[in-house]
Amino acid sequence: MNHPNLVDIQGNKQSGGLRYEWIPPVEGCLKFNTDGAARGQPGSAGIEGLLRDSSGKILAAFSKSIGVADSNLAELLAVKEAFGIFGASIWVNSHALTIESDSMNIVKWVLNPRSVPWRMRYIVQQIESLKLLVPRWSIQHVMREGNVNANELAKGRVDKLEDWYYSFNL
Repeated sequence: MNHPNLVDIQGNKQSGGLRYEWIPPVEGCLKFNTDGAARGQPGSAGIEGLLRDSSGKILAAFSKSIGVADSNLAELLAVKEAFGIFGASIWVNSHALTIESDSMNIVKWVLNPRSVPWRMRYIVQQIESLKLLVPRWSIQHVMREGNVNANELAKGRVDKLEDWYYSFNL
């Protein structure tokens, strides 16, 4: 499998499958893995993100319940939160930002705001404003297996009432 954002590692010989793992960003870049989850369409929903450096060290993280939403709205709100946190951080001018999402729709909508469904345009407009705070950024799709930490935390946030943020030197 040739995918520019993923490393494939030979899986169990019995299964013959491949395993996808998180790839650290290059030096001078930080990576925010984001995810959103909803229990139902719509249903209880949560968002999560992990910001890591090239050594894999977690620099910031968020996990919050967003009430009732569908999965696309949750994924979009997770990306919005990541842009907001990074835009206010001490790293905004010294590092480039890469956002990874396991939603192809979200990647497409952030790169091409005119393609977003009308009911979510107001969030994409907010993301557009937040993108102005981040001089160097990119967003890319990653398979769910490469986003496993963010995915598990978002699923765990769906039914929780308390939110949390974790940061060093924001």
